[in-house]
Amino acid sequence: MSAINKEYANGLAGAVDADLTVFRGMQTKLQGMREQQQALMQQANENEMVKTELGLLDDKAQVFKLVGPVLMKHETDEAMSTVDMRLEKVRPSK
Repeated sequence: MSAINKEYANGLAGAVDADLTVFRGMQTKLQGMREQQQALMQQANENEMVKTELGLLDDKAQVFKLVGPVLMKHETDEAMSTVDMRLEKVRPSK
């Protein structure tokens, strides 16, 4: 192989290596974004289930909130609005 062809091949190999490094970085970033999306979707589903359960309660039902190791009484309306706010953050209106 001539000197010009070797230089050309080396230049191509360097360009491919640089592009491959960029591509791997993008793959890593995409994987992190997918994990974040999965976590948000899980939280949204959990909040939807809580909202459904709160909707089934009657007016005299008592709701408790776990704060550290203690269960504290929580107003039903306040609990519902908290869940609605959480869902609004995860699924903003279009």
